[in-house]
Amino acid sequence: MDALTTIEGQLGFTVPPTYRAFAERGYLTHPGPDYLPVHDAAWVPLAKMPDQLSIPCAHTLRPGLVAFARSGGRGLWCWQTLRKGEAGEYPIASCPRDSDWGSWHSPSLVGWLYRTCLESVAPTWLDEPETKQRLRRSVGVIREFGRPDWAADLEAIAARPAEPLSDGPVDVSVRALLTAAEVNDRVHRAFGAEFSSGVEFPYDVNGGPEAG
Repeated sequence: MDALTTIEGQLGFTVPPTYRAFAERGYLTHPGPDYLPVHDAAWVPLAKMPDQLSIPCAHTLRPGLVAFARSGGRGLWCWQTLRKGEAGEYPIASCPRDSDWGSWHSPSLVGWLYRTCLESVAPTWLDEPETKQRLRRSVGVIREFGRPDWAADLEAIAARPAEPLSDGPVDVSVRALLTAAEVNDRVHRAFGAEFSSGVEFPYDVNGGPEAG
């Protein structure tokens, strides 16, 4: 029995086909030559996925929510497996550590990768060459998994020079390839209002009505 079959059997859902393909290509295996770094995220090791309680978290997730990655702020990236969408994908929620409330981030795993790429450049926290190198790595993955339009957008962004942020006092040490408004416009066009407007829901079992 492979790790993905174990995950499905113990958690009672079918992993998205894109996630299965990522696992088979080694994108989720760290350390490893094919590991896929994602902005503000670290993939939960496959061996830890079946026991969701083993993933450090200050909250108890509501039914249907399955964490597949940790965020930089020690929050979680979760699928809502009660809302299966097109091609076997699930919507993804950002579940922050310091709140009982999460927000819808993207409708699919490839959409999550696209949006995290956009967010990684507004501003760029890594140095500019490393930021662009990561963007180009993700471009190939996004194109391979059926979104050449998003891939072309990221290629064009990677070709831009980084500029000092213009919001408030200009700090030349903080630079960006996109503004926050440009990110939000792209998210709205790609995913719709549910994902671009910061719609929130209680993801902790003690936080209110059911998530989803």
